[in-house]
Amino acid sequence: MVYVMSDIHGCYQEFLELLKLIEFSGQDELYILGDMLDRGSDPISLLLDLMTRPNVYPMLGNHDYMALTVLKKLNVEITEENFESHLSQEDFVDYMYWMEDGGGTTVNQFSRLDKEEREAVLEYLEECTVMEEIEMKGRRYILVHADMPIRDKTGVSKPLVRDETGVSKPLVRDETGVGKLSVRDERDADEPPVPGGMDASEPQVQDEVLVYMRDGAVVEELPSYDLAELIFHRADYERRYFEDESTFLVTGHTPTFGIRADERPLLYDEYVHIAIDCGCVFGGNLAAYRLDDGEAFYVARRQK
Repeated sequence: MVYVMSDIHGCYQEFLELLKLIEFSGQDELYILGDMLDRGSDPISLLLDLMTRPNVYPMLGNHDYMALTVLKKLNVEITEENFESHLSQEDFVDYMYWMEDGGGTTVNQFSRLDKEEREAVLEYLEECTVMEEIEMKGRRYILVHADMPIRDKTGVSKPLVRDETGVSKPLVRDETGVGKLSVRDERDADEPPVPGGMDASEPQVQDEVLVYMRDGAVVEELPSYDLAELIFHRADYERRYFEDESTFLVTGHTPTFGIRADERPLLYDEYVHIAIDCGCVFGGNLAAYRLDDGEAFYVARRQK
């Protein structure tokens, strides 16, 4: 079975309960659509657990990105040679912005790890993907943390296309066969930063990764996405992202009780868009969505 979760936010005990509820085994797969860290009581224990599970595929959320950005800076020994230059004013702004957005539990627990554990955690976060595509039983699922504005070369949004046979054209995988989009580190000074100084436009997904293939030949390229679009943006939940009714966008990021008309912490499934962040850390539910049959499973937030 293939499951999807999102926005666990350090709710580790609820995560374990949900795995038990779905009877998760080594034969199953789990994709986590980001925001594993921050806000909740036990984000680092959650991450250390995920790191031991080869059939769990983590994706990058905005909180994970903020944590990685700051923790990489903090996880450097300060010496006489670098103490004046290592941390910039922008780094301090990034840190304050992250703290205001729930990073306290993460940084506190990270600081108690030994050196090897800290490096392993950072490496794990750096290997998170930003988009996954899964085809199952006639359906195509595009997984991202927040949003996926799909544009033509004029900048106008458009749905993903299919070839003349009606068969969906998958995104190219990297050389290892892993379904992930690579990123680049170059900084573009003309791009605006996100609040707190973190550069929302970088890293960017490389154009050459976002291509459609058919019989080994490039059919069509999509424009590049900057990271902000994939992990910081709010999706439009009243917009139909794909014309094809068998292609679904699956996202987290925005708690569903703020999307649904009834304000319940349950999945939102409209306009071929499945939103699965049911706001556990805010007192809602932690949800698992099973792609095989569309069944949803919930564990309520424990009382603190």
